Amino acid sequence: MMLLLLFIHLLPRSNEIVNIKVNDIQGKTLVVPMTKRNFIEPHSPQVKQVIDYAISLKRNSDNPYLFEGRFINSTTINFLLIRSRFKVVQTAHGYRAMGRTW
Repeated sequence: MMLLLLFIHLLPRSNEIVNIKVNDIQGKTLVVPMTKRNFIEPHSPQVKQVIDYAISLKRNSDNPYLFEGRFINSTTINFLLIRSRFKVVQTAHGYRAMGRTW
């Protein structure tokens, strides 16, 4: 669920959010490694809470990724949207497209 909350707040590409590493979080900014270019995302206090909680849930401190599940990939966001019944309204790509027009 932390993955879905972070996705809704930041609206990155699905494969970018699952590849966020703990060292990408620098103070009040998040450096998101993108396929074309990196971008620095200043985040709100709510995003900071989600990130801090996700870090506190990490079981393996040697794993550099924020979300360390074995089966997390770019389709995980769509799966989470289906489980939380958001799929009726949008897909992950649709949320990103909507975010670009804001």
